[in-house]
Amino acid sequence: MKSNRRAAAVSAAGLLFIAGCAGGGHSVGSAPPGGGGLGPSSLTNGAKVTLNITLAQKQALSGRRVSNKVRPAASSKRVPSFVSPSTTNVALSAVYNGSSVFSTTINLSQCTGAYGFYQCATNLPVGTYTLYTNLYDTNNNWLGTNLYQNPTAQTIYANGSAPYGNYLYVDVAGIAKFAFIPTITNCFDDQGSSAYAEVYLFDADVNQIVGPLANPLTGYVTAINGSGQGAIDLYAASIYGVASADHMTIYDTSLYVPFVYVSGLEGSVELYGWTNNMPALFGEGSNGLSGFQSGSATSPASTQITNGTYNVLAMITGSPQVALYAVEESVPAIIQCAPAYSYPALSYPTYFGSIIDSSLSNTELVAVDGQNVDLIGYATYGTFYVAGGAPQVAATVTSTYTLGSNESVVNLFTSPDVSGRFFVITNNSSNSGNGQADQFLATNGVTTYSGSYSFQFPATTSLRIAGTGANNIYALYYTNPSGSNLLYGVDRTNGNQYPTITAFTSGTIYELSPAGPGVDNIFFRGYDASVPGYELCVFDAQSGFSSNHCVNAGGLNTNAAALRYESFTTQIMSVEGLSIYGDPANVTPSSFTSATLYTGFPNLQQRFIPGEATPGFIGVYSTATSPYTTTFLQWTGSSWTSYGSIQWPNAWVVPIK
Repeated sequence: MKSNRRAAAVSAAGLLFIAGCAGGGHSVGSAPPGGGGLGPSSLTNGAKVTLNITLAQKQALSGRRVSNKVRPAASSKRVPSFVSPSTTNVALSAVYNGSSVFSTTINLSQCTGAYGFYQCATNLPVGTYTLYTNLYDTNNNWLGTNLYQNPTAQTIYANGSAPYGNYLYVDVAGIAKFAFIPTITNCFDDQGSSAYAEVYLFDADVNQIVGPLANPLTGYVTAINGSGQGAIDLYAASIYGVASADHMTIYDTSLYVPFVYVSGLEGSVELYGWTNNMPALFGEGSNGLSGFQSGSATSPASTQITNGTYNVLAMITGSPQVALYAVEESVPAIIQCAPAYSYPALSYPTYFGSIIDSSLSNTELVAVDGQNVDLIGYATYGTFYVAGGAPQVAATVTSTYTLGSNESVVNLFTSPDVSGRFFVITNNSSNSGNGQADQFLATNGVTTYSGSYSFQFPATTSLRIAGTGANNIYALYYTNPSGSNLLYGVDRTNGNQYPTITAFTSGTIYELSPAGPGVDNIFFRGYDASVPGYELCVFDAQSGFSSNHCVNAGGLNTNAAALRYESFTTQIMSVEGLSIYGDPANVTPSSFTSATLYTGFPNLQQRFIPGEATPGFIGVYSTATSPYTTTFLQWTGSSWTSYGSIQWPNAWVVPIK
């Protein structure tokens, strides 16, 4: 069900060109007369003139899906002018010897024609002079001009004095108000292969300009770190092929299409730009955090663009904004990117995670937003749309499931043993106050509701679910969060209850985890008062606890998210103090041992960050000091290695690649 509380996002991130003024001193929306002042607007003896105007095709940009895998194609022939489809008024100024001798404005409603072609009847003075043309929309936004095109003088003949009539054609250049690159953020996610992002130029009504520019665009990049300019550079496509556009001025976007090329290598560059004659705008949308900026040839505006091994997202609880980071493995470095917003906007997100969906090809974000369970497409494409009068990009909510009004969400986590499966834990007041697990499956950007499993006690944020993947058992186990040592079970295929199992003679269970697909092992962490000591235990789900085996877990960590099955290494990992302990999870319970997998955190660690979307890459979260720190580790093939940390005011940090 789609929530009816959604509203279009009015801010976004990922605009990459900053454009500014490099001469002329004019501002968009204030048209010059084209000479020395406006002339008279009435004629004593005028000649009849037919003005021909052809508008560009109107484009539906809202919700447009843009692929950064496809290289922009150049036009096969030059478009002689760009007449914005939003044009409603044509202002003409006749200039002789530097002074305007006559001016008039024609509204297209006074003209005849259809399908973008109009013929407009007007009167102009007889003689030879320069005719300056300016185009406007209904809100007086300046859309096009021939002011900088060096127009040739026109001769207007007296009526009947020539064997042909006075036919004129509107021939103008488009005025770019926005310069825009439709990537998700200024961090690319190209999955290790090459990627392309076209530089779009739009007029004030967000129509793409394909043709000559009244304010030509110049840009270049300089390396920062990693492979730098060898990884990311600026190019232009034309009918002659592809060539570097570094420091090149683009006068006509139908002849040369500028784009950013990302080779797939890690690297960061500063992307600089400005427009000539009059400024265009760059920023994060009309209500972006940084607002619009401008630059010039002597002081071009800039933004950083990065391609890393991994992309990471961090969410402020209760805010629709997501901060993005690129992790460059070879440097190593963690680079903060521009903020992003979902579309439609999230209203009050509280839980956040990442998942590889059941197609095994897409990375998805999952968010609990009030009573809504949202799946957010955020893998390799950004959605290009218009909001707040400016081009935008953002993560896109692809499907939404609305929970019952009596369900209070207390947790969200993904399944490590079934690809694409995730659970939302709720307290259900209509079920005698007991909690339940709502089960979902993500496939190709769609969330499928797979049923609920009722608990025998109220749910809390410490509740965790484990399952098995062998022999089609799919047993669902969970702990009693009141502080007991009991395990309960439900068959995930039919919901049948299993007998309650006692984990310890006395003690408390903190968390459970399955051993991954195809293995029946169930792991749990807890305090065994009969030892006494903190234990990490494993048992075979098919034989109950007859074959359970426990090892000393060390430490005093009671956090319910400090145990994790890592699918790439098939290791069970437990956070304890300054170290991570564990061993292969797919061995027989009696063979399980606990070894130090990583040590050397700067302070005590509490938990793993949520999400299963990046096998072989994990984050560990600490609240020892504020602002809190997430450290990222990568499996090198033989050991876990740190690639840096970021600080964020809460634990909702997830890797998406």
